[in-house]
Amino acid sequence: MLQNIGSSGVVSVDFRYEENPFLFTNDETWLGYVSNVDRYKHAIYIQPDCMMSCMDTLTQELDFYYSDPVSEKLIVHKVAAGLPRVSKYEEVYHRVYIKENHFLKCVITYVDLDMTEEVQVNKVQFKYLLKYFAALPALAIPCRLADIEYKLNNHEMTLETYKELNDLRQTGPFYIEPCKTSNGALLVKLYDVDESCFNDIIVGKGLAEVEDCSLTSKSTGSSDAKPSLNKWEDNSRINRHLQDLKVIFEFSSNCCDDGTITAGIGDYLGLSKENIFGGDVYEEQNEQITHVKINEKQSTIDLPSDRVDLITSFVTFHHIDQLESTLSELVRILRPGGYLIVREHDCKNEHALRAKYLNFIHAIMMIAKVGEFANSSSNHNTKNENASHEDYENNTNTWLTQKSFIIEYTRSIHYRTCAEWQQQFESAGFHHCATLSYGADGSNNPQKLFYAVYQLDKTS
Repeated sequence: MLQNIGSSGVVSVDFRYEENPFLFTNDETWLGYVSNVDRYKHAIYIQPDCMMSCMDTLTQELDFYYSDPVSEKLIVHKVAAGLPRVSKYEEVYHRVYIKENHFLKCVITYVDLDMTEEVQVNKVQFKYLLKYFAALPALAIPCRLADIEYKLNNHEMTLETYKELNDLRQTGPFYIEPCKTSNGALLVKLYDVDESCFNDIIVGKGLAEVEDCSLTSKSTGSSDAKPSLNKWEDNSRINRHLQDLKVIFEFSSNCCDDGTITAGIGDYLGLSKENIFGGDVYEEQNEQITHVKINEKQSTIDLPSDRVDLITSFVTFHHIDQLESTLSELVRILRPGGYLIVREHDCKNEHALRAKYLNFIHAIMMIAKVGEFANSSSNHNTKNENASHEDYENNTNTWLTQKSFIIEYTRSIHYRTCAEWQQQFESAGFHHCATLSYGADGSNNPQKLFYAVYQLDKTS
């Protein structure tokens, strides 16, 4: 690797770092960290969260190469202004830009932190920047808080304001709402995780004044901040979580679903068949899924521990007799922090009118051999101790026998309310993330179906 990096060559003398593209995304809200406060320029410098992994990789590789003796040949012996270089900040190598050179002193900017400082030339070692490390744009964005004017002391941010901003920046990350660009900086509004506006806090502490009436806090109903936050939540956070989903498994005790939904999720995530698992009930139904053995009582699944990032299950759990042991097995194969997506019925109890309606639907499906009963001739997995599809196939000679089986089968179903399902999953080590019901008034959802998302506790 050292040889590959070194062979890239030194950047030319006219090389300049690209401006971070986020400087111009003034119609999105994104997540970022405040890396520095410049009291002289009244500026803050923000590193986008989506580029923090790039920052970590960059600093690790810089340190790896420039700490090695092979980099000694890149030591700069004559300091000149206007050139990109590499130097240390707090014992870690960073990309720098020499802004000014005054013989014994020079002014340098750490481009990825956007920190500027004056240093003694004879106390700082500079090395030439290699092209290998020049591809990334500057990872810190110069910003100013929008719509406020600081109370200044000799044209500088007061020490009290500087300390306040420094204290506040330690509480990041923040939602960054860009407004516009001005004089090479991005004007922004900052919100913390509690949706408190940084701009408002500074004004409220008497450290700045509102520039015009456009600055309003989120708590008083900012018209554009909430949609922007929603936009960030829909795009940035979800996209980052999706990147963590590398292996998925659909749990089904029968043929309630043919695996199409989970296969579609895998396709959306760009996963290969080898990382999309389903029970062997799919073996003759879906070629996009890798089939694994689930034993008849659903107490063991033929997958290693911590193998899966996402488990899906669609209208299956109400068919499970041993729910506690089944959930324990799902927890075993799911990595800590992994997710469970469930679709189930929100039904009060076995004697409710809704339960009778759902039993009627099951009976019609059994008679018509549709849904989970469509492939019963090829699927002989035991559903419970009292009823199985094999029994159903072999005992339909008379309506009386068929009716008896339907009654026995529907009695084995375990309906629960949405709250009761949540209690079961939380008892197994999950915490609830979100629930989505079909239709606000339920008029278009007679089966009371809902989706719920759970995350396995990271300590499990």
